[in-house]
Amino acid sequence: MKQNNFPPGWDEERVQKVIAYYENQTEDEAVAEDEEAFRNESMNDRSDSQNELNRVLGKIQEIVEKSTDGDYIYRGEPEEYKEHPYHGKVSSSLYRSSLTDSVMEEGIEEYRKVIESQIGNMEKGILESAKEYLYEAGSETISDFEILAQLQHYGCKTNLIDFTTDYLIALFFACDRSYHKDGRVILQKRESEDYKVENPSEAIKRVESQKSVLIRSSKGFINPDVVVVIPKELKLPVLNYLEKYHDISTKKIYKDIHGFIKWLGGYFDPMLEYGKGVSCQNRAGLENNMQEKLKWYEKAYEHFTEALKLKSDFTEVYIHRGAVFRDVDQFDPALKDFNVAIEVAPEFPSAYNERGRCYAKIGDTEKALNDFNIAIDLDSEKADFYNNRGITYKDMEEVDLAIQDYSKAIELDPEFPEAYNNLGVIYDEKGEHDKAIDYYSKAIDLRSYYANAYKNRGKAYRDKGDTVHAIFDFSYAILLKPDDAITYYSRGEALLRMERWKEARADLKKSNDKGVDIIALFYNDYESIEDFEQKNNVKLPEDLAAMLNQQ
Repeated sequence: MKQNNFPPGWDEERVQKVIAYYENQTEDEAVAEDEEAFRNESMNDRSDSQNELNRVLGKIQEIVEKSTDGDYIYRGEPEEYKEHPYHGKVSSSLYRSSLTDSVMEEGIEEYRKVIESQIGNMEKGILESAKEYLYEAGSETISDFEILAQLQHYGCKTNLIDFTTDYLIALFFACDRSYHKDGRVILQKRESEDYKVENPSEAIKRVESQKSVLIRSSKGFINPDVVVVIPKELKLPVLNYLEKYHDISTKKIYKDIHGFIKWLGGYFDPMLEYGKGVSCQNRAGLENNMQEKLKWYEKAYEHFTEALKLKSDFTEVYIHRGAVFRDVDQFDPALKDFNVAIEVAPEFPSAYNERGRCYAKIGDTEKALNDFNIAIDLDSEKADFYNNRGITYKDMEEVDLAIQDYSKAIELDPEFPEAYNNLGVIYDEKGEHDKAIDYYSKAIDLRSYYANAYKNRGKAYRDKGDTVHAIFDFSYAILLKPDDAITYYSRGEALLRMERWKEARADLKKSNDKGVDIIALFYNDYESIEDFEQKNNVKLPEDLAAMLNQQ
């Protein structure tokens, strides 16, 4: 019985009706139908945008409603500072820098007065030093608060806590940075016995643009009166809304040269660490010695981690650090970094590509294929995306699809050695050794230090029966990658064919000592010692026969 392959709800009669409808349709009718479909699609897009806007407006309304029962000032934090055990408190930068690990281990409450005294002494020392500079400039009349306000303005650690009289500006600060974490807007009543609210001088340019007020608390922290959480997925839509409808953006908020310099430092410092990490990561990729490779990966990890301390939403850094974890077989932290990157930037194709490589390495071909498909949908011009998907297709024994992807990778990038090497592997396994050798040779022409391509070409020469060229390629692969224990076995087996017993013995022993099951490899290709001897017209010495004999 012929199987019905129609989708649910469809049959032959319905299909024929649809075909007849379109065959009889005029060109004008077809155009009108396409325009209507486009309008419907646009309506859906507008509907999604409207839903997003409604969520933003709903969050703003929540802040407004919670502000109605008092005289509030506002503070935005892109993520919650989590000082143990004062979780949830709002603290000054000087207070946070005063907490040490030893104090936290013992419990901060017991040392509260010590910390307050420490903060007071530090602030006093800062003021005295600042006054020396200011007196030299002829500014003897400036108050202590004004000095501290200026220091706070220029990025110095003080015991002041920034607030604003405008909840929209607070909302901006709650959404600016740390896009993978929830932000929060804090509503604080102006009047309190625990702190004092003061207005900084308007001579500080940023005061006007940020509508700044400052809280002073001897303890270094305050308890928030009201907290409104800003979900991480809403941060970018909020920023877009604030810029479009209220002209609130980074340029407006930090509208002075000092703000620009501060922004510039925040931009360059993590970029420099990121660049150093990438350099170390690339160096690791060039190393064939595993100990040296791990050393450079460790350096790369350190630089990437430092970059994330400076800029916690740096998508590219999560991707590169995840790749470092993956390449040293630490798959859980690798996936965690890739997931964060995708969460922060879901339209970033490289994140899916690198996560796909991680899934492929742990054998989850279904998830790997899904990630490569998404990466290609997002950017169909990246050769390595197709090459990686081709590797997964080959692992799934979809050889024709693998060939298509490798060929597409070469079409996009004719100087892509990995794709040529991967095509060589497929054709060698298909028994087309000359074609495989051509692809391996192209890979080697493009990358003269490509150890795997030399090893694979050596195998193709060996399978073809050209033992001399096989030994040459295996030797060169070992020279480039001396830690590859299997290549010693491959060269040793080729040397047996040429009756070079001493050299073969040394290679087989080295491979075995490095943990390779040389007997299993031997019996993948031969049924017995006698089978090897007959096919290669040699007679193995007794010790070599014993070394390879299956018990």
